[in-house]
Amino acid sequence: MSPPSAACSPRPRSHSSAPPTKSGWSLSTYQNLLDRGFTGPVHLVSPRSPEVHGRAAHKSLTDLGTPVDLAYVMVPASAVLDVLREGAELGIRNYVVLTAGFGETGVEGRRREQELHSLVRERNLNVLGPNGNGYVNAAAGIAPYGLPVTQPPPAGTVGVVLQSGALASAVLTFMHARNIGLSMLTSMGNEMSLSVTDVVDHLVDDPATKVIALFLETVRHPAEFARVARRAAAAGKPIVALKIGASKLASRTAQAHTGALVGDDHVVDAAFRRLGIIRVHSLEELILTAGLLARTGPLPGPRIGVVTPSGGACEIIADRAEQEGLEIPAFAPATTAQLEESVPEFATVQNPLDVTGYVLVDRTLLARALKAVAADPVGRLVGRLAHGRWLPMPVPWCVAGAQIVSSTTTGFQPTCHSEPEGVRT
Repeated sequence: MSPPSAACSPRPRSHSSAPPTKSGWSLSTYQNLLDRGFTGPVHLVSPRSPEVHGRAAHKSLTDLGTPVDLAYVMVPASAVLDVLREGAELGIRNYVVLTAGFGETGVEGRRREQELHSLVRERNLNVLGPNGNGYVNAAAGIAPYGLPVTQPPPAGTVGVVLQSGALASAVLTFMHARNIGLSMLTSMGNEMSLSVTDVVDHLVDDPATKVIALFLETVRHPAEFARVARRAAAAGKPIVALKIGASKLASRTAQAHTGALVGDDHVVDAAFRRLGIIRVHSLEELILTAGLLARTGPLPGPRIGVVTPSGGACEIIADRAEQEGLEIPAFAPATTAQLEESVPEFATVQNPLDVTGYVLVDRTLLARALKAVAADPVGRLVGRLAHGRWLPMPVPWCVAGAQIVSSTTTGFQPTCHSEPEGVRT
């Protein structure tokens, strides 16, 4: 196993060591391990209490007397080094360190992190963190994650990597609400040992992951990041990235958060374009774009066809398509003739196509128009933008939104809906 694979996929037949405290983080981590499907035994460790969360606890890792695949550590920062040193002596190689107070906090914290890093390199350990919440591996059914996961998303094919802790929980909630399937979510922390690049490398090889979504404060190892981005592209796994830090204030905030040096935003833009990384500008856009790509795969080209019962929507799409470098070419003569037989006489047959509100009268109009446009050489993707709960389309969440149809796969209709409370995929 590669280092991130070993850390993020402990073997069910072995043990996962829970944190040695009675804190809320400890309870959340313990509950997540129980609730998310981990089938191996979980050992609790506390030097101060013989019982934690209603179960007997060991005083130390040494007292376990049994091999452990993963140790989740949330002791004071001053004690982390001793815990990992003890674990290394016992042959424990994989750790999640939730504890903060390292490189993100100043001179003393940086000194402490350097000592920890020296131990990690000397003993060949894999550490996620410090100052990170852990991960939720939905595909493998294990979640050593330090915050409550009250509404887990379904298992699916979107891998999420975040240089943030609390936002990871927001992403889980958003994915649950929008029914977007998760393969694995990782909260990185300070990246002292395992980095974003390492986890992305793992996701490229992970058969459960089709799309990779990144929340980035910084790219710590640009050359390695470029290498794994190219690997992802070659594997047909698109990367969607929300890169913050364009403003001076955001840059300073990131430095205080994880010790990140953000870098020039124009350079990031150019690098992402060259590497084929899709850059987005909000957390919602990050997850919705990744969810859409998980259903459709990468866009096969810049040419699209659009069908909608709204003239205003046609104008919005035309403007946005031009901004994004997409082409909305004219329909072929045969398609135009076919559509003219279907749409009402007061409709104009063009791309984008407004089939008008006549869809309320003719309940098959929208489906016929979609089928005709999907067969047109305009491109392999057809977009359908619609609104209102009255729509007659037999789509699982047919409330409102943009629907992408692959003309090469009958009935393949992933949908993005726009609703008063948000956007749903």
